[in-house]
Amino acid sequence: MLMPIPNFVDEQLDEMFEELYSQTETEFEVEPNVTEIEHKSRDGFFPFTDGGVQLVATINLAHLHGAGKDFVNEEVRNELEKVLDNCYRDSREQFIANNREHLSQMFTDELLDSNSDKINYHSLYDLKAGELAEELSETEYEWMSTALFVEHRVQFYTADNFRNETGQDEICFLSGVNLDFEYGRDKGLVTTFEKTVPVNDLSINMFKDITKQMLESI
Repeated sequence: MLMPIPNFVDEQLDEMFEELYSQTETEFEVEPNVTEIEHKSRDGFFPFTDGGVQLVATINLAHLHGAGKDFVNEEVRNELEKVLDNCYRDSREQFIANNREHLSQMFTDELLDSNSDKINYHSLYDLKAGELAEELSETEYEWMSTALFVEHRVQFYTADNFRNETGQDEICFLSGVNLDFEYGRDKGLVTTFEKTVPVNDLSINMFKDITKQMLESI
């Protein structure tokens, strides 16, 4: 690390990421990946931090939706609702195209042409078309099987870093949900928690409070 980290802070960061890992693993039933944040320049990469640690958990949207889980952040919820609506619409359109002949015996051309949501898993079962109902469900699952990412970061900034906010060596604690599906690039990150604290101001209680807030923001 370019920024010297006192032993006390280093120990608290270890405890923080143990808690972030454990809670994220339990909540989403995945194995998060914890790595150091790059801080050395190389061809095509110019760091904007002086190091740090990040946790990234890859979440399958289909599993998330199927388990009935949701996020606290309103912006994330609204964006995912739009994505899910599109998945249902597009998967139904594909399903209708693949099964038009059979479906025309159960639904009017108007409903089929308009991609009506009246053509769904439950209506197909009510019409004794269980195999088609299961095919529609599988098609919906395939369309929703894309990755989003839960992220927790601790970013170090020396006093002379151009992004430094306090004029002292500092740490930025950041959490969010990355909706740049499959890629997880920063342009897709919806920040749900952010707090910058000078290293010398950090305490055990502050670490505990920040960890709690980071988890609860997701």
